[in-house]
This record gives sequence, C-alpha cells and structure tokens, in this order.
Amino acid sequence: MRKGYKMHRFFEANIKPTDQKTVLTNENFLHARALRLKFGEHVILCDGAENDYYCMVTSASKANVELKIICVQKNTSEPNIDVTLFQALPKGKKMNDIIENCVPLGVSAVVPIVTARCIANIDTNIDNKELTKIDRWRKTSEAAAKQSGRGIIPIIKQITKIEDAVGQAKNFGTTFACYESEDKLSLKEYLTNSLSEKPGSIAFFIGPEGGFTDYEISLFKNAGISTVSLGPRIMRTELAPAAVLAAIAYATEKGVL
Repeated sequence: MRKGYKMHRFFEANIKPTDQKTVLTNENFLHARALRLKFGEHVILCDGAENDYYCMVTSASKANVELKIICVQKNTSEPNIDVTLFQALPKGKKMNDIIENCVPLGVSAVVPIVTARCIANIDTNIDNKELTKIDRWRKTSEAAAKQSGRGIIPIIKQITKIEDAVGQAKNFGTTFACYESEDKLSLKEYLTNSLSEKPGSIAFFIGPEGGFTDYEISLFKNAGISTVSLGPRIMRTELAPAAVLAAIAYATEKGVL
C-alpha cells in the first residue's frame, strides 16, 4: 500500500487475532458497498479491544466483502488513562456534537445525566423514543472513533439522574465537577495535584446551560467531589467537556499539543 494512503476503518467485534480471513457484516458491509471497495484495496478492521487488523479485499460482490488479514497490530491511539464524562443533557442536538468532539479527544465513556436545569425534556424511565436517541448517540460515537483512529468505541451509557451519577463517581480514581462559581481551585491546579498520584481513571461532571444548582453542588461536596474552575470565561455546555479533555490529554499524553 502506498505511503500516506488513508485506509477506511471498520469496527468488527467478531474478529480475533488468530483469524486469517474475515468478512464485513451488517452495516459495515453496506458501508463497504457504498464505498465501492474493490479487489486489492486495503482496509483496517478494529475489534474494539485495541487491536488493528490490516486487511486486503479479496472479493467484493453484492453478497459479501471478503478480506485477507495481512497483519495485526496493537492500536496506539488510546490514551493512557480512562476518562468518563458525566454530561448534563443539553437542548436540541448538542449531545451529538459533544460526543463527536469528545471521542477524538480521548473520552472513554459518556454518561448523560438529568439535572434540575436541563432544558431537554428527558425522562429517565427509558421508552422507545429515548432508546432511539441513545442508539443515535452510540452511532455518533462509533463514527467519531473510526474517523479519529480510536482502538475502542467509547461507551454511551443510559440516561441517569444526577443523584445516581454521583454514586457512580465513587468508582473512579479521581472525580471533579466543573463549576463556574468556583474561585479557589482551578482545573490546572486540580490536575497537577491529582495526576501526580496516578489515579488510573478520571471522571468529571459538566452542567447544563443554566449550570448546577446549590443542591447539586452540595451533592458533590458531600460525596467528596471537588469543584473546579475552567477560568474567568463562561463556556457553553457543548464546549466545556472538550476543553477539559484537551487539558487532561496535555497533562497525560506525550506528543499532545
């Protein structure tokens, strides 16, 4: 394959390192048909477990697309720390934008949360409408993972109430909440102190358009979750998580910025 050639990327969960050949299935097959893949073209399959399979198309028809596996390599694009975003549900289609921007920046999982000031009309009692919305967010995560060369598809979890999300936050090495009224602890200071202890995993909370309420801030404080400032300027809810992830990447990854 020629140097600099960007190969199409597909996530295939059914592939394993001992395989010598495989086929594209379901939506991947339909995508390959749309791309008009031909004999001799090269693609990359990823098993979602940080393994990249470099393959050559050996047969492409209306029935299937067959591939020969040339080699398997460990994906090198994954960050060295797991980061989970607890994102208050924004209005409109902003959650898609948030996921699309956060996946290339290294997020491992996104947990949509319902807070008091969420403008979006969401019920945590999941119905078909909400399942469709979550499924769309998951497809956005997969597309962004393909585009950015990720070795996994970041998980989009079920919508949950903030009280339950605060309880989940105890499972992480370190957790913080971004709060516009915090005037003592900056994100830079927090990351400098917490990352020196090599926490292994990070979780952070981003509020809705109207911010967190006093009650929600008390939930964080009572759970031992620090509130941090993102600086003197107020960021939109769809911009703030990307800013935080960029700061985490700068603090933890080589070659970032």
